[in-house]
Amino acid sequence: MNDSVIAQKNKKAPPTAGAGGTKVEWPIVILRGDGNVYVLCAGIDTNRPKLQGPISIQPQVDDNYGLDSCSLIVIPTLPPTVIIAESTGKTHHALFLEESCPLERSLTSEQLADSNLTLHPCEWYLHVLETVELELGLPSVAETKEAKSYSCPLHLKRDPLNEARYFAYHNAGLHAVTLDFTRPLHEFVQQEGTDELVEKYPLFNSHSRAEYVVCTKALQNANTNAVLGFTLLQSPSGLVLFLASGQVVSLDLITDHSLIRKWPLSGSTKKAGNSESPIKNMLKDSFQKRIQSILRSGLTQPILKLDQSTEPTPQEAFELLTQATRMLRENYFVRHDKARQEIEKREHVLKLLKQQQLNDIEELQAEKQKIRATAERLAETYEDLCDKQNSLFKRAQEVVRLATLRLPKGSFSEKQFTERIEKIHQSVKMLQKNVDQAKQKITTQQMELEMKKKTAKEKTFTLPVKQEDIIKQIIGEMYTQIDSNVKDVKKMNNILNLT
Repeated sequence: MNDSVIAQKNKKAPPTAGAGGTKVEWPIVILRGDGNVYVLCAGIDTNRPKLQGPISIQPQVDDNYGLDSCSLIVIPTLPPTVIIAESTGKTHHALFLEESCPLERSLTSEQLADSNLTLHPCEWYLHVLETVELELGLPSVAETKEAKSYSCPLHLKRDPLNEARYFAYHNAGLHAVTLDFTRPLHEFVQQEGTDELVEKYPLFNSHSRAEYVVCTKALQNANTNAVLGFTLLQSPSGLVLFLASGQVVSLDLITDHSLIRKWPLSGSTKKAGNSESPIKNMLKDSFQKRIQSILRSGLTQPILKLDQSTEPTPQEAFELLTQATRMLRENYFVRHDKARQEIEKREHVLKLLKQQQLNDIEELQAEKQKIRATAERLAETYEDLCDKQNSLFKRAQEVVRLATLRLPKGSFSEKQFTERIEKIHQSVKMLQKNVDQAKQKITTQQMELEMKKKTAKEKTFTLPVKQEDIIKQIIGEMYTQIDSNVKDVKKMNNILNLT
């Protein structure tokens, strides 16, 4: 039995009797060689850990996703991703999800457990998203026609610098597997669920990518140069392999796999495809980039590290040559043929477009000649019309002049002008007459004023006799009174001795 144990995530258990607070337990995922997966919930101060399982794996298959399981790791994504490896070269990528009905799951899987183990209902289950089959060594011609027979244990190791990548090293070399669904899955879980998220994050439209980094088994009957040690470097990022032949291999790593491959959005491609025709899209894209994308190989050629203690036999060398030739024919020559077909297709389309443009140019030239002839004809017609208009205008002027000369009297405007002058003359006469009358009145008034002034100067005033006598009497009385007053004053002065 080959078991692998790894801590997966934190879990808070309910408070126990006598404890002051909550007990922290971690679920530990355990893999058995028959493919069954168990969960052991244990903490630092746990006396008797609870063993749960076996975990139900969905969707269900007959072989329970392999009977030769050899390794297991957990990728800390959201939700966690469990990687299960088989000795046949297959790796299963599954999500570690919480179980809604743990009791029913445990009852259905209880018959698979050992009789001497106390199992509890499992609170989780695994949902397998995809299965990646790794190539254990370079396949020979016989292996391509028949099923692959070579198998060896796989050892998994997570990349601490990149959560979406892990490594699998074995007797046949080293593989680097990149998970394409981890980052979109994390963004999808964090955002609120809407219908637009399905188009924005196509979670499972693309498969994970496996890169054969180092190959230590090229021939079927050759000695294996197994990988005995594997470690990762962080600064600078790289990896180091220790092989059975004593060789040490060190390679550089790219930290972020998104620098190599960008995540495609399905919504934008659909809109672009619906709005433009295929010919426009073909001509719009760069032809050089198109050829480069065709010639770019989708396969990765591993670094070959064979056992150097023994030289290959002629038969083994011939097999290596046959493999290289087959690789060139099946991968590279096919791409060159496809590139040649694309170039011929592009050339044919450009020739058709050129012929169409030449036909359009001829039609435009003919239309240009027609427009030029029409313009010349219209210009001549315009000049003739202008000449006729000028001659008619001159004739009309001459007719008007002759008609004016033959009229016995003036024109209507002249009559109106004469009548207006007569009215103005009569008005002037009336105004002159009124002015003369006003002058006469002014002269008469001045003469009357002078006469009144003269009479006023010559006129004398005489009082009646009676009034004169009364005035004299009053004056005499006033004199007598004044005289008496003077005498009284003198007497008073004498009395007072004022003189």
